[in-house]
Amino acid sequence: SFLYDIVNNAHSGLDVDKLDYFMRDCKAALGQDNPIPLRFVDHARVAWVPKYYEQGEERGGRWEVCWPAKMAAEAPKLFNIRYTMHAQVYQHRKVKCFEHLVHEILCLALDEKLISVVDDDGNITARVSIAEAIGDPRAFVHLNDDLLSLIFHHNPQEGFVDADKMAAARGADFGP
Repeated sequence: SFLYDIVNNAHSGLDVDKLDYFMRDCKAALGQDNPIPLRFVDHARVAWVPKYYEQGEERGGRWEVCWPAKMAAEAPKLFNIRYTMHAQVYQHRKVKCFEHLVHEILCLALDEKLISVVDDDGNITARVSIAEAIGDPRAFVHLNDDLLSLIFHHNPQEGFVDADKMAAARGADFGP
């Protein structure tokens, strides 16, 4: 059960996955290294958390991602980082415009045969669409951060994505 806590920790709200995003995004978007998320990642441990009942006797429990008590004073700082990232980056008007543009481009490219299916010897055996790749593990592994580059470098004569949308996505300039 603790594996789920890594990506969605309902007990503390501190996902190790989210902490990794904060470290990356603080550096990429704000140009600053923030040591607090890294400290939480470094101090994360999986521990048995017993469940107690009325008489104080232990009755079961579960494995959870936990942090030492000394990290409690830094937890509010971490939630402040989360607030700052949402206010300045994740919910920023330009970011939302870019997300909408990428969504549109992905929808237009959904049925195009862009994804290579490769056999064990490294030979391309087929090309499938993004929609088909979702159900094929050999193609699914290619649905990564390179997908937009693959769409950008796709034959422009086929024209399934408007050239202006592609240029906007490459330049990501949405005004002041």
